[in-house]
Amino acid sequence: MRRKGEITLGQIRRNYPYQLAFLEEHERDLLWGARYYVSCAPRSFSAHIDGRRHVVVAFAEEADLVAFQRHAGGMRLPVKEL
Repeated sequence: MRRKGEITLGQIRRNYPYQLAFLEEHERDLLWGARYYVSCAPRSFSAHIDGRRHVVVAFAEEADLVAFQRHAGGMRLPVKEL
């Protein structure tokens, strides 16, 4: 059950198709830097990739993803067509 106004994982995947994955051990302060980009999703989510746990930060626009990746690194995930 979700609360009023809460964004779901499905909404993030649909509205923010450009995603960067970071290992879970990555600095949280660095990940919070993504919030300064206008098209960043309101929350991140976790995913298992190649048997390891990652934190995924999503963006609505590719330009913001590229700018943040230049700053923080991370592994770009492929855009999934809906």
